[in-house]
Amino acid sequence: MRKIFSFLIFLTILFALMINEGGAQYKYENPVWIKNNSSTALTDVQVLIIFNTAVPIANGWMQANGNDIRFTSTCGGSVFLDYFLEGYINTDTTKIWVKIPSIGANDSALVFLYYGNASATSGSTLSVFDGPHSGCDSVVVTSTNTVSNCQRGFAFTPTEDVLIAYFGKRIPNVTQRYVTLFDATTQALLVQIQVDPGTAGVYNYNLLPTPFWARTGVQYVIALYNGANDMYYYGTSSQIGQHMTYGNMRYRNTCTQNDFPNLSLTNYHYGTPDFLYFVKQNVTPAPTVTILPAADTTTPAAPTNLTATPGSGSALLKWNKNTEFDMKEYRIFRNTVNNPGTATQIAVVDHPDTSYNATGLTNGTTYYFWVKAVDRYCTPMVSNFSNVASCTPAGGTAIVNRSIVLPTPGVNTNYVMIPYNPAMIWTGNQVTIEAWVKIGTTSTPNTVLNKGAASFDYQLGINATTGNPFFRAGSTVVLGSNISIPVDVWTHLAVTSNGTTVIFYVNGSPQQTLTTATTLGSSTNEMRIGRGNNDPGSGKLDEVRLWSVARSASEIANNMCNKWISNTTSGLKAIWHFDSTFVDSVSGFNGTAIGNVSFDTANNCMQTSIKNIQSEIPAEFQLGQNYPNPFNPTTSIKFSLPKDAYVELIIYDITGREVTTLVSDPYKAGTYIIEFNAGHLASGVYFYKIVAGEFRDVKKMILLK
Repeated sequence: MRKIFSFLIFLTILFALMINEGGAQYKYENPVWIKNNSSTALTDVQVLIIFNTAVPIANGWMQANGNDIRFTSTCGGSVFLDYFLEGYINTDTTKIWVKIPSIGANDSALVFLYYGNASATSGSTLSVFDGPHSGCDSVVVTSTNTVSNCQRGFAFTPTEDVLIAYFGKRIPNVTQRYVTLFDATTQALLVQIQVDPGTAGVYNYNLLPTPFWARTGVQYVIALYNGANDMYYYGTSSQIGQHMTYGNMRYRNTCTQNDFPNLSLTNYHYGTPDFLYFVKQNVTPAPTVTILPAADTTTPAAPTNLTATPGSGSALLKWNKNTEFDMKEYRIFRNTVNNPGTATQIAVVDHPDTSYNATGLTNGTTYYFWVKAVDRYCTPMVSNFSNVASCTPAGGTAIVNRSIVLPTPGVNTNYVMIPYNPAMIWTGNQVTIEAWVKIGTTSTPNTVLNKGAASFDYQLGINATTGNPFFRAGSTVVLGSNISIPVDVWTHLAVTSNGTTVIFYVNGSPQQTLTTATTLGSSTNEMRIGRGNNDPGSGKLDEVRLWSVARSASEIANNMCNKWISNTTSGLKAIWHFDSTFVDSVSGFNGTAIGNVSFDTANNCMQTSIKNIQSEIPAEFQLGQNYPNPFNPTTSIKFSLPKDAYVELIIYDITGREVTTLVSDPYKAGTYIIEFNAGHLASGVYFYKIVAGEFRDVKKMILLK
């Protein structure tokens, strides 16, 4: 066997130049685990990786031709591993061969795939493989002949898979010639190029546009075409490369370069054509590859809107979800002084969870909390601290989701009164009022929110006898005559007005649009929740929200179940959660209970009921599969708690976007069942996730309408 040393030197120099350009930034990364399934340690082994390059190219993360693909054996390393991009770029089956320096017997190696450098040139190199080797083992025959328009070559069969990368020839007169590879059985033309004239009596080669795998046990024919007055060498020999078997000399006269040479002689070389090929280590069983999700080298932003709600010996922390695609987790920190630098990390929460119930706290002590976001880069990138949130746990029960109850039949003395605040009045006539309502069976008027008492600066209510919602601005009353709010069922009701058009929404969907001019009042009168002027309120209310903008349909639908809306959201004036006191408002609008107003468990937001169905204490945490599944539009979800725990049950859509929080309360040990109503959601696949103490589980459900 003779290696073509000039090509080795050329490839080595080329690859050295590629490595030296490695200081540039490669922004994106996929960790790749490679498992050696054999009992023999492997050194410089070629491993085939099938990678979906269509995704990073579509996202603009990778060059369209894959020139910025690189591999390293260390996180963020600048010394690149040899790799060869075989092809199928911008598909889900891009083939990349990587030379792995070492993998122990029955062990794994971790390498890192990088991309995301717009200025990078191709690093793909055939140096991944062993070679190059000569197909005819650089045979030299010396007799010459001149025959025009003929094919001359030889048949061969690889004894293992070989990668043919170059076609070449050795000829006595210097002319450009066609060299063609045929399948000997089917006579199909597989690869053909024109090889440059070169130098007489010396092998010269040209690179194939796409290297070709010649497979074990398949017979091929390589042929040199001689045009008018072309000469060729011939002589007695059966010399062949070490990774294949010689068949015979093949020829054909009076033909074109596309004609299969169908005649043969034994123990001869005529032509002489050649090819350069590469081989790989053959390992049985072959290594297997696991590609982990992508990450980038950008440090995530600090989480925002961290809040801390005190309980007895506990604090419920909530924050906004980070939007970076490679988020992994959140780290929770606590201190008894307002100094994050000396804070102690107390927990880690997996993304996309955005809440944590800190327990074991001392009632009466003030605690300060911070959160950091962490991505899944191989050396995790950690954000700065979030805003600080503080609270002082106190005795008594933990704060839970509740609604206010206005007794039925309502009377004028039962409502929540909010004293006048200049922020209740704004420029323009845009407004949105929304709330979760559960009206009683008794026919009494139901006022959701009324600003201005008798002046009715703006008001949302429900007609006592028909159940029609109405919006009022001054003396103008706009009735949603096509809508009837059901009794004794939690319903999300919203109204928007931009001064000319009023739209009523039920459970996130627009139900009636009315073109009516409305002008908001500007009195200095109080605001009332659950009562108009003379109209008493009744039933139950929760999550009352006031906006100085006309919210869009998507904004209402996407946020009607999102409890923790930032008070910096555009146009948000106030939210009343009613979870602990009547002053639970984001904008400082105070609230005072007037008359016989009380709390009640809310059970709203597409959740019609929740009940304990088993008094015995279960043996383990469990989240059951919803039933029925598929469903339309209601289904039941069961969960079991072997001990008391703070429970969150959250619904996500197929993209991972949070749709709603069904449960966010402390529960006693037991088994519970929730009746979930997804009436306003679109058909599709959804996921529901439970977090109960240290227990987490996720299941899939299908809504078919």
